[in-house]
Amino acid sequence: MYAYRESALPRVGCELLPGTTLADRLRARRRAPYNLTETLNILTPIANALEYAHSQDVGHGNLHPAAVVYMASQTMLTAFAGTSAPGPAIYRAPEQRPEQILPHADVYALAVIAHELLTGYPPGIEAPATATLPRGMDVVLARALSPQPRQRPRSPQVLISELRAAQRQIRRRAQPSRWRQSRTLIAITLVMLMLSVGVGALVGLLT
Repeated sequence: MYAYRESALPRVGCELLPGTTLADRLRARRRAPYNLTETLNILTPIANALEYAHSQDVGHGNLHPAAVVYMASQTMLTAFAGTSAPGPAIYRAPEQRPEQILPHADVYALAVIAHELLTGYPPGIEAPATATLPRGMDVVLARALSPQPRQRPRSPQVLISELRAAQRQIRRRAQPSRWRQSRTLIAITLVMLMLSVGVGALVGLLT
């Protein structure tokens, strides 16, 4: 971003960023959701950029998929509040005001994007019954989308950490426990043993 004065009028100029946006990618998928790993791979660099901005006392205030630009190997956030028209209202936190840009509003917007990636739809948009959040992720995002700012994760990276923890729980639930595997193996062994004994007894009777 470049600020300069021409005549008596101050002006702000922004570099043109050639590349695709997250909004472009979502449209290309036609509401097809991303899986958990893909979602976290998309969200993590966005959260890192927000975290850095917040550490410099700068809030984004206008986070939405069209403000996420992909250039080669970089993910860039553009369209900060005050430098462009505001994005769709669905990505703005309930408490957000044009003159007040707060970090917890960026956490809310990031959670809206997470919901859209995982289901194909932003929260609040009428969606088919199949557009559901994975168990565990629903709890994390419900808190991040709370109308009460204090109930949300305190930073974008904390939200990512909570989503990763939910992902680990989902993976553990999907994997059978060692005891369950051992019990299944024992049952199969007993069945095979009983069958072999039965066949042996039957052969003995026939002979």
